[in-house]
Amino acid sequence: MNDQTERWWLALPGQDPAGPYTREEIRRRVADAPGDWQVCADGSDRWQPWAAVDGPSTPPPPRSAPPRADENWTFGPSTSGVAPEADRGYLVLLHLSQFAGYVIPIAGIAVPLVMWLVKRDDPEIDRHGREVMNWLIFEIIAAVLCFLLLFVAIGIPLFIILGICGIVFPILGAVKASSGGFFRYPMLFRVL
Repeated sequence: MNDQTERWWLALPGQDPAGPYTREEIRRRVADAPGDWQVCADGSDRWQPWAAVDGPSTPPPPRSAPPRADENWTFGPSTSGVAPEADRGYLVLLHLSQFAGYVIPIAGIAVPLVMWLVKRDDPEIDRHGREVMNWLIFEIIAAVLCFLLLFVAIGIPLFIILGICGIVFPILGAVKASSGGFFRYPMLFRVL
């Protein structure tokens, strides 16, 4: 297969994939926005770093749907898509650090932000950190909207639901991170 007929899906860790693109299209996109780009051959479900793709390959049999970016990610030399044992404890703390806001109000945002920024060079920590920060941004915006809806009476049940989600989602993220997985927080939009 040549560069013009071979098609690839392209994404940064934690983001939805775009494509499929030819290698030349990917080269242009990657050159415009440097980062830890991951690619997946069209019809495959195996993600790999773009830098590791250097020659034409035979793609596996086609799939019925395009691959999701959070399926079978490969980071560095590991091919399992699972966070190394040493990072798992840090990732668990990253998710659970959102509860610091119950002790010191601003700490629920500051602590996860600092934890993410300190080690964001690690692709797995960056991926989890982005997800946590996206959830916190979404949660703040949703809380403001719920407050505004208090005057229409629908805000009370929405506040309760948001409060439950604010407790359950970090716990689910921590449990998934402890086993080396990734929990994608359900939210309507992502900023980062």
